[in-house]
Amino acid sequence: MTKENLTKHIKFKHKDRRYSCDFCPSKFVYPRLKKRHISEVHEGIKKFVCNICQKGFTQNVSLQSHITACHTSECKFICNLCEYKTKLEVNLKYHKASKHDGVEFACDKCPYKTGKRINLKTHIKVIHEGTKHPCNLCNYKASRADYLKAHKRKMHKQEL
Repeated sequence: MTKENLTKHIKFKHKDRRYSCDFCPSKFVYPRLKKRHISEVHEGIKKFVCNICQKGFTQNVSLQSHITACHTSECKFICNLCEYKTKLEVNLKYHKASKHDGVEFACDKCPYKTGKRINLKTHIKVIHEGTKHPCNLCNYKASRADYLKAHKRKMHKQEL
């Protein structure tokens, strides 16, 4: 990691975040990141659309990952330590960390362990903090945002 990258990392992850979201507890280092967060998360603006299936995404990197994962059949990334193959490089990284390097993220409130930090964060929010995502069309409450989207597609015939 270069000194410049380290400086950026410290600023993003460890410095005071002055710009608070108007809709949730999220805070940001820069106003432009707050603005992007609001448009993507709270307003649902999806500027990047798959030309194959018309699914929308808030970021180009998410669109590219979607195309690779859903519209190609080739598994380009192969683990050099076992038989694991994947279409996405990030999946190979997580696989190696959790299966071969012994990287684990453990919950400090229960025995839950996972190889991905994001899974631990989701676990804590859903299981221990009781975070719920309510449907605005009925009384359903989902434990995760993606479950709410699936519910709306299935039960209310909404395309999100």
